[in-house]
Amino acid sequence: MTPTFRRLCLGAALLIAVLSTGCGKKSTKPNPIPPITQAQSDDLVQQAGMAASIDHGGWLVDILSTLESIPLGRSTLPAMNRRVLRSPASARPGAFAERDTLFTRASMNYSIFYFYTSTSGDSLGAWADSVTQVDATSHATGTLTDTGFSAFYRHDGDPVTAIGFADTVGPDTISFTGVGDDSLLASFTPAIRGGATVFYSTTGFTDFDITMLRNPATNVFPIAGTANVFLFEDQLRSANPTDLTGSTLEATVTITFNGTQNATVGVTNELESDTPQFRYTLDLRTGHVQRLP
Repeated sequence: MTPTFRRLCLGAALLIAVLSTGCGKKSTKPNPIPPITQAQSDDLVQQAGMAASIDHGGWLVDILSTLESIPLGRSTLPAMNRRVLRSPASARPGAFAERDTLFTRASMNYSIFYFYTSTSGDSLGAWADSVTQVDATSHATGTLTDTGFSAFYRHDGDPVTAIGFADTVGPDTISFTGVGDDSLLASFTPAIRGGATVFYSTTGFTDFDITMLRNPATNVFPIAGTANVFLFEDQLRSANPTDLTGSTLEATVTITFNGTQNATVGVTNELESDTPQFRYTLDLRTGHVQRLP
């Protein structure tokens, strides 16, 4: 969800609230989003970075796995490392499940289903030269574990859509769009600011629009595009998710990709401005983040 779209939604909600007060009644503004501090932003982005991390099984694995499902050439043979499914049309309305992929990345267990669409709009039961769109739905659960960091992580991606690969054989670009719903129950030592172990229960919604080169063996990182991650976090006193402190954080984390292992990250916590209050770099492999001036 982009900051602009979010402001439109909140603006519509505010208009409804004002109209519902009736004529002659004084309206009141909704409570503003509590501002976040640098330290709170650090904690937010540390979790967002781990949730995206390729090496730890974060949501970028969705995109890489979908990229791997698209043959480099115009071969009609499915990749040998996939289990081929021949599903009836009733398996999903209007689509055939060409393959499902079950795999583990680090301590995350993934299940991803792929669906192929041809130039005529037909859903195909196998890869063919006429395929112009690949859609994937995914589910993953497990733990994100790093030095000083541990979180139970649940990810649902529905859908990841890939287009733009039909006319070229070789390392052309592919456009990926999609959404994801994530949740983390995390305990970690703040890596950026230091300090004692902190505990969070976090939910997030990710909306991405990115471009990748076709060969996943040599082109691991998106060459352009952004991912907007809208986060809600409840700070906890312990690892018990019901042990709430009463402190809730809310912000949009925007990841901007540039073709390298290190993306830039901005954290926005104001409705009136798209300008990030806090900026970072993110290592897409490790999930590690560092502050930028």
